[in-house]
Amino acid sequence: MTYHEHGINLTKGQADKLQRAAKKGCPFSIHLSHAKLRGEHKMWLTTRQVQKIAKLLQKGTGGMVLELSATQLKENMQKVGGFLPMLAGLAMRALPMLAKTILPALGVGALSGLGGVAVNKALWSGLYLKRGGCVCTVKPSDKGLYLKPSNARITYGDGLYLKRGQQFHDGAGLILGANSPFKNIPLLEEVIHSNDAFAPVSYLNLQSVHVEDKHFDMKKRLTSRLDHYPMKRSSDIHKEIFSENEPRIHESEICELDTPYKCPESTDLIKLQVKQREKDIWITGVTVKRERGKTTEEMTCLAMNKLKECMLERTGNWSLSDLCMINLYISDMNDFGAINDIYKKYFGLNPPARVCVQVPLPENIVLQLECYGSCNEDKHTMHVQSISHWAPANIGPYSQAVKVDKRMYIAGQIAMVPSTLNIISGGIRAESRLCLRHIHRILEAMPGSTSLKNISIAICYVSQRDYISIVKKEMKYAGHTFLNHNHSSFSIENNTMPSMIEFVVVPRLPRNAKVEWKVYSDITDILSIENTIFHLSDQLKSTGKYKVTNSSLSCIVKVDRSGNQFERPDLSRAVKCFYQCYEKIVQSSEVEWKSLPALSIFYSVLSSFSYDHLIKELSCQLNKDIIFTIVPVIEFSSETTLLVGCH
Repeated sequence: MTYHEHGINLTKGQADKLQRAAKKGCPFSIHLSHAKLRGEHKMWLTTRQVQKIAKLLQKGTGGMVLELSATQLKENMQKVGGFLPMLAGLAMRALPMLAKTILPALGVGALSGLGGVAVNKALWSGLYLKRGGCVCTVKPSDKGLYLKPSNARITYGDGLYLKRGQQFHDGAGLILGANSPFKNIPLLEEVIHSNDAFAPVSYLNLQSVHVEDKHFDMKKRLTSRLDHYPMKRSSDIHKEIFSENEPRIHESEICELDTPYKCPESTDLIKLQVKQREKDIWITGVTVKRERGKTTEEMTCLAMNKLKECMLERTGNWSLSDLCMINLYISDMNDFGAINDIYKKYFGLNPPARVCVQVPLPENIVLQLECYGSCNEDKHTMHVQSISHWAPANIGPYSQAVKVDKRMYIAGQIAMVPSTLNIISGGIRAESRLCLRHIHRILEAMPGSTSLKNISIAICYVSQRDYISIVKKEMKYAGHTFLNHNHSSFSIENNTMPSMIEFVVVPRLPRNAKVEWKVYSDITDILSIENTIFHLSDQLKSTGKYKVTNSSLSCIVKVDRSGNQFERPDLSRAVKCFYQCYEKIVQSSEVEWKSLPALSIFYSVLSSFSYDHLIKELSCQLNKDIIFTIVPVIEFSSETTLLVGCH
């Protein structure tokens, strides 16, 4: 007999009766009103039944009694996609037929049950969801599979639901077949751990799983094998960060001149300093001196061993694994690779964040370390090592970001294209824009989901002073793009967020980048920026900015010449001017001296200051609870700036 597919509409009671009749294998009759002659419940009917329904529908009135024989019910049970298999789970009765025909053809063999656990096994052609005996084929929709909770079964808890036609059917368990997107998994076991009526718990056990080598033509070149992968290059990133109508700045428009500088004379005054406060520790003055006959690797080992011993000697079981942020100042960027090879041996899975720049250290100093560590349990680390498109992987043994309590320490960010790890082409403007996008994405990805507005303090290192004005414009653009601010409100000049930024010119950056950002961010609400101005004389002026958060005090203190620029400033008076402004900030913030972080003090080697004299004056005038690092740089954004201190 010939059967035709037709959709009718059944009530829940009618469906239940139909299910019981199908299980018993007995005939069944059901009354269908005119409104129920057409619906979403697919049934396989005889030619005469379909013709009768068609006449009633054409007439526009009248119902009928639908009589289903045992043979017709059996036929409905075996039809894939029919209503009965979905309703009663009778598709599982087809397993004997599958075992005899399909399974041997696939080389799988017969199915068998497992004693002691609730097990469902099958191997069909496709991907299925199963729950309570209902087997539903999963069909892709657009770009994926879409599952939705059903309000009708909400009392039983949300599970996996499959849309079929205009209805959502529940299903649980995964049945894999020959055409499944999951290959080489012949059997899957669903083990019921807790058969609770309201919140059942189960887990899936994949059986007979093995690993196979990828098959590809070794004769093909690597570039041809990667052609189908969407690896973004500089040109692709340019399209993302620049609009078509934006004016471009070409490299030729910016004068690239090497600023002549001389490293300070050799010094023996740098001392190791340590400050410990409950769960926090700061270490400065970790240096290594040049020695004849020793390689860069050997000298790096000396510095790292010195740091390691310093940590182990402290009370509280400190170790290098507790370090969260390291500022690495090196005298020659050509040693970057050799230093990294040794540095990485001292850290494990989640190394501290790190900022690395070349600065004009004294002639006898190879490198200088400034470190912060914490044994706070509330610590989260982002350590990106794989190639991605969202942000660059680490090019050294460091983490992208480390969150300690409410503060975030971001590793130095340069404008690398994530998929190639090369610096983006296009000059300082492209580098600035991509750097800020990296920072924004890292802040968003870390716990707390902060943004650029949460930056508490930042140091922007550039290789040319002419770049600073362009970087400031890109900061304004970043505020407009990432924070939906208008261009005028996001302004460094207007002291709106983030104004706690200092620009420093250094000889060289990693990968010969033109700009690198060092950023600290706070998750908690940041109090408004307070400004402090202190005039010592007609020649010197100190200015200070600070923010107070629940976690710490962030500040920047600057000393500038205010009088005759050709008159040589007095170093002692400059340090006094700096400290008095800093002292006023600490008193106004009501933060205890013992709780202050290590202070980074930058000075220009183009000034008349002596490195050794600066150390002596700072050691003499600063509060005994202050530890500091002196960082020689080429110059600042202003020619009048003499000293800059920050933490």
